[in-house]
Amino acid sequence: MFDPQPDAALDRLWDRSEILADRVEEVVDWIRDGDARAKRRGFSGGIYLIEVHAIGEDWSLLWEEPEVGVAYVRHLAESASI
Repeated sequence: MFDPQPDAALDRLWDRSEILADRVEEVVDWIRDGDARAKRRGFSGGIYLIEVHAIGEDWSLLWEEPEVGVAYVRHLAESASI
């Protein structure tokens, strides 16, 4: 489900802030469960953005659904860096 970059970013995030990493895991569960919240901000081509806010930080998770039931997290970074 994770490309290498977001997977590595999440691993580093666990070392930095368990609260923020847990919040990211929560939105990843939205994607896995087909929760409508995961698709609030969509772009053409089946790309979606989820913004994660916790402990005074803003992170962005970009994910793709190339076909129904198949999801890939493509990017995870602090929002200011996107």
